[in-house]
Amino acid sequence: MGLVLLAFLCILVGGMIFGIYNAGGKAGPRLLKMREEKDALLSENVSLRKRLADLEHRAPK
Repeated sequence: MGLVLLAFLCILVGGMIFGIYNAGGKAGPRLLKMREEKDALLSENVSLRKRLADLEHRAPK
């Protein structure tokens, strides 16, 4: 009886570990794409801030 319970627990824990690992593999590419989009937006934000500062500097006073 104890051996059956131990085997069941091992299968359950193994399944949970495999499920977590597999879910991480599916979310990886999507997360990478989101990070790339965030980096692109941040660099665009920086370039727009530089352009605004340049225009403010050139504006007649």
